[in-house]
Amino acid sequence: MDFALAFAPRDKIVLKSGAGNLTEFTFYRHLNKHSFCKACGVQAFAPTVAKDGTLRTAMNVNCLDGVDQRALQSKPVDGRSF
Repeated sequence: MDFALAFAPRDKIVLKSGAGNLTEFTFYRHLNKHSFCKACGVQAFAPTVAKDGTLRTAMNVNCLDGVDQRALQSKPVDGRSF
């Protein structure tokens, strides 16, 4: 399954379970803490900032209970172009 991201305002995100299974990783300027699963290594979520300055969270949809990634509309992104 591809890596699929959904974005939401950071203050609306609540981690209900699994915090003990996460580890954090930072890179480049070490400003953002990316959360990864200790067991499988998948990135679950990371903080982001929208172009308008809004603090958001990028969530890996594949880590969300009850969400079928295949049923969502998606927009391919060339990550290399960032």
